[in-house]
Amino acid sequence: MDKRYVEIADIGWFWGLAEADPGRAAVVSEFERAWTFGELGGRVNKISRALGTMGIGADATVALAVSNCADFIAVQLAAGQSGIYLLSANPKSTAGELEYLFTDSRCAAVFADSGSVEVVLAAARAAGIAASRVILVNDPVPTIELPAATRAVVSDLDVLAATESADPPERRSAGRYLYYTSGTTGRPKGVHVPRTDQSPEDDAGVWVAGFAGTFDLVPR
Repeated sequence: MDKRYVEIADIGWFWGLAEADPGRAAVVSEFERAWTFGELGGRVNKISRALGTMGIGADATVALAVSNCADFIAVQLAAGQSGIYLLSANPKSTAGELEYLFTDSRCAAVFADSGSVEVVLAAARAAGIAASRVILVNDPVPTIELPAATRAVVSDLDVLAATESADPPERRSAGRYLYYTSGTTGRPKGVHVPRTDQSPEDDAGVWVAGFAGTFDLVPR
């Protein structure tokens, strides 16, 4: 294999770049939120710790039902270093569709944004998930005014993360994505790939080199 692709795996993927080059631009959203690798890494660690404080850790499933935003990436990376299975759900889905996914996956918490939170909250309640485990992402998107009653019962990601340390969690292990099939022969079925207790860096290295080779990605 081309040594350049081995090198990108050896860097440690996101976590290695965040440590080696924290001032480098990592994410710039269309709504003008910009984070460096260091800032994004701190946000990821705060979210990981917030989930741990809620009692959500390795082998749990968390759903992400938000539109494209910077925190979409942060939540994915937080799950990826916390041993969590991440279910990416379409924020345009109906409450019934989401309820099925939440129930079938035994979802422990759901991230939503202002555009999806009402439907997500209804689905979560139907699936037996406490309203406080619906976590509102406040990315600077065109705002939808939420009823006070909704804000009173859901959790706020910024509030949850505010009191947490930006240092890496004491225990880190690789997470997995929980994919669902298209449901062409019935209801969608979850594809539950066993995870390991490897560090996220070591786990990512297995597939990053192949991914980089396929798309001719080189370090930085």
